[in-house]
Amino acid sequence: MPDENADREIVLAKLDNDHKLARLGLQGTLYGACGSLIAIVAIAVMQVFTGRNIIEGWAFAFMVLFFVAPVALYGSFIFKRTLDISAGIASTTLRAKTESREPR
Repeated sequence: MPDENADREIVLAKLDNDHKLARLGLQGTLYGACGSLIAIVAIAVMQVFTGRNIIEGWAFAFMVLFFVAPVALYGSFIFKRTLDISAGIASTTLRAKTESREPR
């Protein structure tokens, strides 16, 4: 019986650490998206107020792609990991409930 409790504590500690990591990753993704948006808007507004084009045409489109793509890819990676953690918590909870039932 004590081994089962220790195993459950280890699993719960691992899930808690995974949850903290996923939350930090999603927060970083949000900050990266906001930073990219601010940089893109600043460059676009600067072009309007200065009267000269700093970046124009396809270069502007590629700049937006290079700002947004890494943030989106990292965000999707972290989001998938978070979903996997949630599935792990659900299966652990289900397993603990089914194991604690006594056979009829």
